[in-house]
Amino acid sequence: MPEKSETKRAVACNAAIAVLTAFAWCQMMFGWGWENAPLSGLGLSTLKYFTIQSNLLSAIVSAACVVFYLREPGKPLPRWLHGMRLVATTGVTLTCITVEAFLSPVLYGYASMHAGANLWFHLLLPLMAIASFCAFEADRPMPLRWTFAAIVPMALYGTGYLANILANGIPGNDWYGFSAWGMERTPIVFAVMVSVVWLIALGLRAANQRIYRSRTR
Repeated sequence: MPEKSETKRAVACNAAIAVLTAFAWCQMMFGWGWENAPLSGLGLSTLKYFTIQSNLLSAIVSAACVVFYLREPGKPLPRWLHGMRLVATTGVTLTCITVEAFLSPVLYGYASMHAGANLWFHLLLPLMAIASFCAFEADRPMPLRWTFAAIVPMALYGTGYLANILANGIPGNDWYGFSAWGMERTPIVFAVMVSVVWLIALGLRAANQRIYRSRTR
């Protein structure tokens, strides 16, 4: 059973993720301080980006965690919800790593990738999700199978992304630049991304479990 102090921190962090994600999404959809940042849009067109989809999933899971903690004080999260926290955190961590290691230095620049709502989506909200899952929600053993479940959102998105490029062409449809090495290599890029997602999930699980073990000694 999680300690009261850690539960309070988890509630606060998850509530902040849910509220700030809603704020940042509105900021992007309505163009508040948008500044023509790359990988941004207006209205529901924002939903075409994995960044937005992964952050919304994280916010939904966070909101569910807060509701459970408030309705069932003193009880640990259900196993499925704890597992979904790993799935959602993996998604936003992938977003953060892709932006910081590839999109910012190679394609768009750090300043533009952190302008407006992108600062929340690309950096701050992922870091909050990582902190909450690894530090505040480390209260039980986590089965390895959840690391495979964490691959599913990216695999579904990637499949749709590649299908859209094949159906409609590269111009205007490859906003992440994954065909930069040629369409014939996109399956390799896809396989690499799947492997990276699994490694991220393994790393998050390892951090979570290390803190859990340190608390049970």
